[in-house]
Amino acid sequence: MNPLFIEMIIKEQREDMLQEAERLRLVALYEANNPTKKAKILIALGDFLIQAGEKIKQRYSPKAELATGSCGGI
Repeated sequence: MNPLFIEMIIKEQREDMLQEAERLRLVALYEANNPTKKAKILIALGDFLIQAGEKIKQRYSPKAELATGSCGGI
């Protein structure tokens, strides 16, 4: 085969691969910024559970109290 012809084929294949990579990058970017309804529900549920857990921790965690006179007589 003619080396020039082979070089043209390789160049064309490289351009096709670059275009496909760019298309896949854009698809991934779109999907990352547009979650599905299921993902949105799971995100909201996760946020709710985190907030509920924080409230429970605040309610039932022991309060730190300083005892008077326990600093070694200072």
